[in-house]
Amino acid sequence: MITDSTYFRSNVDHCRCELLCIEQCGTGALLVVKSDVKFYTMQRESKSDDWVKLVLQRFRSQLPYESSHSQKSHESLDHIKGCIVSLSEHNFAMVVAELASFFKEPSFLSSLSSEKMMLASQSNRNTLATMAKCFEQNPDKCASLPDEILNKQLLPGICQFITQSNGFPLEAEQKALAGRILSHISVHHFSALFNRIVIRLHVLARTEDNSDTGDIELIRHLHVNISSLKILLQESIQVFKSLKKFGQLALVCGLEKAIWNWVENSPEEFAQLQRQPSPELSDYAEKLFDLVDNFAESSKRKAAVWPLQIMLLILCPNTLKQIATGENVLDSCKANKKEFLDHLKKALTSTKTLTEIAAVVCVNLCKVATYMKPEDNSVLCFLVVEILNELKTLLFNASKPFSVGSGSFLTTDALMADCFVSSFRINHRNNQHFDICLQPDSPIIYHLAFVRGTSSIVKEASLSWWPKAEVLHPKGPALRHLFLSACSRVQNAEQEGQQFRLSQNPDLHGWEIQKNSSQVILGVVNLILTPSLPDDIRHEASQALLCFFQSDFIEMWNPVTPIASFWAISSQVMVSFAEFLIGHGSHGTGLLHYLRALTLRKNEFLRKHKEQASIGYHIPICNVAQTKLEEIFLTFLWSPDVETVLISLSCFGHMCNELEIIQNSDSPNEIPTAQDMHVYRSLSDEASKFRSGRAALQRRIMALLRQLDRQTQGNLQAWESTYTKWQKLTYDLANFAKEETSSTMDVQKYLRRKSGSKLNMDNLQAFLNEWTYMTGFLCSLGGVCLTSIQSLRYSY
Repeated sequence: MITDSTYFRSNVDHCRCELLCIEQCGTGALLVVKSDVKFYTMQRESKSDDWVKLVLQRFRSQLPYESSHSQKSHESLDHIKGCIVSLSEHNFAMVVAELASFFKEPSFLSSLSSEKMMLASQSNRNTLATMAKCFEQNPDKCASLPDEILNKQLLPGICQFITQSNGFPLEAEQKALAGRILSHISVHHFSALFNRIVIRLHVLARTEDNSDTGDIELIRHLHVNISSLKILLQESIQVFKSLKKFGQLALVCGLEKAIWNWVENSPEEFAQLQRQPSPELSDYAEKLFDLVDNFAESSKRKAAVWPLQIMLLILCPNTLKQIATGENVLDSCKANKKEFLDHLKKALTSTKTLTEIAAVVCVNLCKVATYMKPEDNSVLCFLVVEILNELKTLLFNASKPFSVGSGSFLTTDALMADCFVSSFRINHRNNQHFDICLQPDSPIIYHLAFVRGTSSIVKEASLSWWPKAEVLHPKGPALRHLFLSACSRVQNAEQEGQQFRLSQNPDLHGWEIQKNSSQVILGVVNLILTPSLPDDIRHEASQALLCFFQSDFIEMWNPVTPIASFWAISSQVMVSFAEFLIGHGSHGTGLLHYLRALTLRKNEFLRKHKEQASIGYHIPICNVAQTKLEEIFLTFLWSPDVETVLISLSCFGHMCNELEIIQNSDSPNEIPTAQDMHVYRSLSDEASKFRSGRAALQRRIMALLRQLDRQTQGNLQAWESTYTKWQKLTYDLANFAKEETSSTMDVQKYLRRKSGSKLNMDNLQAFLNEWTYMTGFLCSLGGVCLTSIQSLRYSY
């Protein structure tokens, strides 16, 4: 047993944990974990597992469900997650086993109120995401998982998110995360998952009740190779006839997805199979094809099994070659395959019920064909050439719009996007069918499909023979037009239909380029700051804005006058974020973190042009931005959330760096905030020095704020806005006890009086803490601010 404290120093030095944590161990030893801190002390008799458990328990205490019962300041879950992922490199089995014990069981969730159920579901999601990250960072560690942990703790906990559907919140997200984890497990422990599947298959084959097909869903998440695929198909052949309808349909869907996983995860192995077919695998695939073909007696059943049938056929290259080359297919086992392909092609141009599923299957065939090199002359590419034009005509026909039924697992725009991407990868020069997607008057779903497809082309890992994203550069102006048009719809503006460009177009004057750049960038900002938009749209917009703020891209905002344009546009962006944060009180930790990232990129650009950094800084919007940023950075210092305070402190450091660059340039400007810079620099230093608790940090902040000797618009506005909130909270707190204890108050009157306040017994302590921090802030900053305030309003 290792007990020497040097173990912890060397181990944690390697991890470089980024967890803000101070904790008292049960044995009395003090453990401090801080970003890049490389020294940890624990008593020599402590075991290494105690340290790991401590961090895991800290993580658990910060999960939404557990933290809702606590009045303690919340740390950043992201920091703790990063620490746990680092720890998993050294103690993988223990970390994943402990995380599995944090899951909230369905029986527990069903007993909760809707609000508590959401918090418990969020806790499950965070735990699953952390565990998935551990598996992704340490793919080989999974191989050494003990059977005791795997079969008794990990698999039961993970599988419940896939095999059970209870209608709980965030169920789809949890299932996706659990599927990622099972995929990693199946790489090294295929038999453990396969045994669960086989047991369920044989139980279903022997009973009349086929409703419980949960474990068969696990097939969809298997990471298979050719060997395990043979085993899976062989077992399916043995039980397929014995299963009832529900079991057969569940098995069909699972197998289709498992084969897809193999193609996408092992493209080289798939390509090798096409060049050198496996007779054994082809035999299994053909036998199963025949079984499901006999099962597909009706159009409804055909629609269910066709996606699997096309995936089974790609496992039989020789059979496909015979059919494609027109050889006489006398064998009945081959004849039904040819008949299937003929029906598939016919369904693309018919108006019958199978057209929809035929389009799905043909798109899948096109996607599969992209995994073959053109020089291989694969039979798959030959089949695609025969159907691709008909497929594009079906999906992209404005006079006869195509639509996927509401019961489909695939959306219409996703299917159209997949068709576009596959066609692009097969032959990017033959894409005239997709021009309709960029026309302003086309249906919005055409725009969405093209943008979605373009995003896949840019983001997905590219095989060597796929065309590069640069081929799409000529479509840039049209894409920008679509984006601005969508922004105008979101904002209900009247600028729809105009085309703007963010490029170095020699035909445009500098001011025109800057105007167009500003409209694009501020359009992205508005998407980020529109709470009613879906989270995925806001996330993508935030990533796009970070790209715009890269140094090389900033120079494209206006190549004629890059520095002046930088100040004009970036200041508008900062003002937008600052005003949003001011309006949303102390609940903008994530946005404040994002604002810090933007500030970092601003400073990178300024350092690159430090001699001319002050050019254009004299315009009014720059002063407004500086004032607003100073206000929000100060305002967030009284937040009860320690992570928010630390981010705000670090933001002062980046603000000081910006001011120093400007002052050291060739033409420095007079900046009001500069005279308080030494205090703000000291505040930023506190973020890196933080070791103790929230109260001690607040005392240090208050002491530094009392050193401010220059009143600015920023610190004055921070004091006034905080004072307004303090008045309201003081009134609520002062009257809360009276309202709670009054026994004679009329119920309706009571409810009306309470409706304006968020206070209740559950959050009372949290608001008292907030009031305390506000009060200290006002007292400390009041020395420099109250000199110009003649009177204060008291309303309590």
